Amino acid sequence: MTLFALKKKQKKGRPPRETLVLGSIPWIVSALVAGLIPHIPAIPLWIPLWCFLLWGYSIAAEVKGLPMPRPITRFFLTLLGIACVLISSAGIVDNAFGASLLCTMAGLKPLEIRNERDLFISIFIAYFMVVSSLFFSASLMMTLYMVTAMIHITAVLIRVNTPASTINEALKIASAITAKAIPLTLVLFFFFPRIDGNLFGITPRKSATSGFSNTLSPGSVSQLARSNVPVFRVSFDSEIPAPEKRYFRGIVFQEFDGQSWRASATPPGIKGAVKVRGTLTYRIHFETRQVDRLFPMDLPLKLPAGTVLRGDFTAKNPKEGIKDSPYTFRSSLA
Repeated sequence: MTLFALKKKQKKGRPPRETLVLGSIPWIVSALVAGLIPHIPAIPLWIPLWCFLLWGYSIAAEVKGLPMPRPITRFFLTLLGIACVLISSAGIVDNAFGASLLCTMAGLKPLEIRNERDLFISIFIAYFMVVSSLFFSASLMMTLYMVTAMIHITAVLIRVNTPASTINEALKIASAITAKAIPLTLVLFFFFPRIDGNLFGITPRKSATSGFSNTLSPGSVSQLARSNVPVFRVSFDSEIPAPEKRYFRGIVFQEFDGQSWRASATPPGIKGAVKVRGTLTYRIHFETRQVDRLFPMDLPLKLPAGTVLRGDFTAKNPKEGIKDSPYTFRSSLA
């Protein structure tokens, strides 16, 4: 065989794996398993089976010399995984959907590892899988597991970079790195400002929750979960009115589309004069800024500056948004 023919044959074949990759697949799979475990209660059962099947084949291909899937095969497996995730989530994009898609793609990653870059991407995916488990639980047990998983994944990273080292040596180094990072972690935990809301703006899937909402779907309250999160606190200048008179009006549903009730964008105007039967002055301090309504008692006579009374006797929050200072109201006890 001529040199030209040999080069032509190598060009048509698949690119050889780098020396650093050889023998690293089992360690990469162990890191991905550590990232998958905390997601198992929140994702469909077929996803762990999918991952273990693909990871098992990648290890067998490494040990037994089996052929790795071609790019076109991996492409169709990717489409299949995405389609199955969409079907399982019923088209709902939430935390469970993101975790399912992440774990499904992590199952495919070891099948395309061919160089050092692919190794590091796989390890970073394992890190991200562990961190994303906080979407579902932030308990003490989960925190302890996360620390343990991070030590293991860091040990895999060290082992991949220095193949001559043993796994015990890598674990010792990873543990030492984690121990040195704990003081800085505590400082950031107590002094770093908290982010109000979700990191990615995706809310978890859950049952209907008691509380305030801009829409009302009658069928969604079959499994009602109580919410104890306070929205606002009220202080009265005089005696607290009786419970039947403590009616705080936040939103009035007027439009129905066959599935949900919504407030009208242009509520009808106020008809006739409001009969005043005694007034009550009170102050409302909002515990959250994630609302776009004020909650005056029925029927409001005086609202904060910048607020306009709507035709359904509801009030939008001021243009500058909800502030920390309490708002003063005066209402009729009609």
